[in-house]
Amino acid sequence: MPNQFKGTHLSSQTPHYPMPPLTYEKNRMLAIVIKSSPEVLRALVPEPLFVNPDGRLIIYVGELNIVSPCQASYYEAGIMIPASDGHEEGVYMPVLYLDKTLPIVIGREVWGYPKFQAELSLRKEGGVVHASVKSEGTSLIDATLHLGDPIPPTNMSPHTIFLMKMIPSVQEPSAYDVKQLTTAVLRDEVRQEMYPGEATLKLGSTESDPLGKIPVLEIEACSFFTGGFVLDYGRVVYNFLEKK
Repeated sequence: MPNQFKGTHLSSQTPHYPMPPLTYEKNRMLAIVIKSSPEVLRALVPEPLFVNPDGRLIIYVGELNIVSPCQASYYEAGIMIPASDGHEEGVYMPVLYLDKTLPIVIGREVWGYPKFQAELSLRKEGGVVHASVKSEGTSLIDATLHLGDPIPPTNMSPHTIFLMKMIPSVQEPSAYDVKQLTTAVLRDEVRQEMYPGEATLKLGSTESDPLGKIPVLEIEACSFFTGGFVLDYGRVVYNFLEKK
């Protein structure tokens, strides 16, 4: 007798969300490269990863659109810190903020993206782009970019995102059933309608999200662009629960 619940939210045999790879199109993104404190970045990036010694990180706010295997649009912001596992270069993401439940769940459960709910906006008015992220009524990210002249579209090489995937144990409050350093792979990325420019950036804090403790020593580069990419499976770099 066929299981009439197969492929639905009631099934215990199938995932409760679409599985990778996820294809994105017609995204809009504001990205700001800043120079910060190497000591602060070391505190944000777990071992065994190596942190870039120049203190560089990227803050972005974007409007993203999944077109396959499902359709979903949402806003997302995050921090990317250039890092390496000694063999592969990539970026480590200590936190992301989203405004929709489905992409939060997919990202957390498959790869371990540290995604949290927040209020986000990204507005382009004439030659100015403004982005904001708020949590608990407090501004965490406030950025404004004055657009310069457009530059040619770019096809990006595949790149690696390092993540800390953690699932607490059902048996003990201080234990984990999963604690892994994982990767996600971004491939087939195309950046279109690219505009560099001059930006301002303010970071704020709440008790749970102390972004204001990340020093903004210098804004090195900034841009606004549209485009798409494919978010694919990655690998387990390091399993913290394996016996030594």
